[in-house]
Amino acid sequence: MGVHICSNLMVSDLGRSVRFYQEVLGLEVVFIVAADRSTVDDPAQGVFCMLRSENSELMLQQKESLIEEVPVFSMDQPLSATAAFYFRGIDPDTVVSSLDMKHIVREPFTQWYGMREVYITDPDGYLICAAMPVDDQEAD
Repeated sequence: MGVHICSNLMVSDLGRSVRFYQEVLGLEVVFIVAADRSTVDDPAQGVFCMLRSENSELMLQQKESLIEEVPVFSMDQPLSATAAFYFRGIDPDTVVSSLDMKHIVREPFTQWYGMREVYITDPDGYLICAAMPVDDQEAD
């Protein structure tokens, strides 16, 4: 059995974050869980959501819910950290076209190693890099 890494991000508004990851990065909802541990369809009624894109998964958990489970966190703790989440296989130019400029940290650019990248922030300030190999993109 191999290792499967899946990040769980603490979020301030689950509904807002789920919409962002669906609309901007194209992830699909796997399931949403309410505080009573029932599954629900509306992220606004949930405290946890599993999202997926092909072979990758991302978990989002409402701040109060995650603090209850992991008491090392606190309500006054800032949500974003010194990490960048790298989403390979998402076209940076498409991401930029669906975002308000306030979320763009660095405009799309091509790295020396052949990846087209853009750095953006999600609604809670997490840093995200959307990237795609230049060879996989259509010619401009």
